[in-house]
Amino acid sequence: MWNLRLPAILLGGLLAVVPLGCDSKAKVNYADVEGSVTLNGKVVPGAEVTFYPIVEGTEAIPYATGRTDDSGHYRLTVNSKQSGAAVGKSRAVVNWPARERSEDKGAQKRPPFDIPIRFTVASQTPLEVEVKAGGPNTINLPMTAP
Repeated sequence: MWNLRLPAILLGGLLAVVPLGCDSKAKVNYADVEGSVTLNGKVVPGAEVTFYPIVEGTEAIPYATGRTDDSGHYRLTVNSKQSGAAVGKSRAVVNWPARERSEDKGAQKRPPFDIPIRFTVASQTPLEVEVKAGGPNTINLPMTAP
């Protein structure tokens, strides 16, 4: 009989802890974000823009992505279901999209110029931005290279 009570006590203890863990997650708020990307004053068409939220601890907040059009303009979404980006501070990364594999190697154009490496890595980017709650945010990303 004692052998049956111990698993029941342990299971009851686990069930009592589980709801606390679920309720402790913070709700993430989103706001619309758009802007332009430039390098040395010239627009950067076809680049991928990613905002990585800066958080304390181990909480994971979804990142937001977008792609610049021919005029260097971008608009961010999260998982293609939620428009905008998480409210708060983020590190902005600008990079060329991954090249698709193709039988015809000449079919895909090489980017017209290199984006400096410091803008392509979240831990090195100097582009720290703040997404504000409420209205749409216009966050331009000016990059410079020697």
